[in-house]
Amino acid sequence: MTAVAERMTFMAVHGSRISDEEAARCGPELLRLYQEEGMALVAPNVVAAARKRSSPLHASFTWDDGIAAVQWREREARDLLNGIAFVMETGEENDPEPMHFFLAVTVATNGDGEVRYMPRPTIETTPELHNDLLRRALAELKAFQGKYATLKRLAQIVNWAALQSAINEVSR
Repeated sequence: MTAVAERMTFMAVHGSRISDEEAARCGPELLRLYQEEGMALVAPNVVAAARKRSSPLHASFTWDDGIAAVQWREREARDLLNGIAFVMETGEENDPEPMHFFLAVTVATNGDGEVRYMPRPTIETTPELHNDLLRRALAELKAFQGKYATLKRLAQIVNWAALQSAINEVSR
């Protein structure tokens, strides 16, 4: 894999929380760790390798435990918000499937867009929030495509051309 690695350019996945620069710095090191371990990487081993200040991974982590604890709790809050579902009872025998109740949308605040969680019914009745949710959904589908487009079995189910057409239409 070393010869192949020399031809690789690492970059951030579209929509991820890391930059292209961070991906370029960390990708080769993660590949090296993978080759060194001889099997799939696990998060605790990556953290252990990143503890060394000289590691290319070090700057990607928060080492101040107080700050890291706050960030972890914020992640737990996002997980909680993302984990709440609801079913609108219709009185019929087969009620619909549960849906996420709180959804992340970008709300303009002080000239900047800030991600906030709002109830689905509010988003569905507010055109600008609904459009933002649609853009997010298409971005997630595009990321899904980038991750799984080479799976031939999936190509039999998913119409990638129709997906790309929808993304282009909403992007206009």
